[in-house]
Amino acid sequence: MRAGDTFTFVDKKLDNHLWVVISDPMLDVADPVVIVSLTTYKEGKDRTCVLEPGDHPFIRHPSVVYYIGAMDVSNAGLESCANEGRLLLQGAVSPEVLARVRQGAAQSPFIPEGCRKTLIRQGLIDP
Repeated sequence: MRAGDTFTFVDKKLDNHLWVVISDPMLDVADPVVIVSLTTYKEGKDRTCVLEPGDHPFIRHPSVVYYIGAMDVSNAGLESCANEGRLLLQGAVSPEVLARVRQGAAQSPFIPEGCRKTLIRQGLIDP
């Protein structure tokens, strides 16, 4: 996987959200990579980064990045799941959208500390 790649799970019982790779595996060959999901915007949700229809073909209504659910995962594991047909690749977000999602990661008080440290180590967000 590469920075900006998106995917969904084939088994919608596991999760039916769009996930985005926001760290850059090309900058840091060591696992993990940071992924975040998008969820429908509703009152009371973290509005640090709101995405709209047109930001990605999968987005059909206002959505927010769910930073509290960000995860460090194995890039090799993601690629294996994709090769085994357990993930559906959904096309990459634009560089502009990726930059907005990363900026939100720097601002959100909810992103897990390990994910924040990965993004800082890669120089993608400021400490």
